[in-house]
Amino acid sequence: NLYFDFNENYKLSVINLIRAMSSMTKLKEFSIINRDYQKLLSFNGIRVEWLYSYVKNDRSGISGEIANITNISDKEIEINEDTFLKKGVRAVRVERLKLQPKESCLLYFVGGGN
Repeated sequence: NLYFDFNENYKLSVINLIRAMSSMTKLKEFSIINRDYQKLLSFNGIRVEWLYSYVKNDRSGISGEIANITNISDKEIEINEDTFLKKGVRAVRVERLKLQPKESCLLYFVGGGN
């Protein structure tokens, strides 16, 4: 049972949204959007592909994004979550901070809101 209240405890809501996204939980307050692997970017030996968005069904602007990161180099790569922080992104979580060549993991973003 995940608790979502985006008006009172935003930090807890962000943590719970990342937990929900990591388990692909369907939430009645959110729409889940999938557009089948859209390449977002490639840099420093990694490729990032967008998978899903969780968008809150109100005007709060809260949303979560799930992306797939793949090491496309021939060396181990360390991933720094701060690399993915940008304007409007409130939290980032990576499943693994080190990836072997051709290995993938999921990346979670939460943005918008207060």
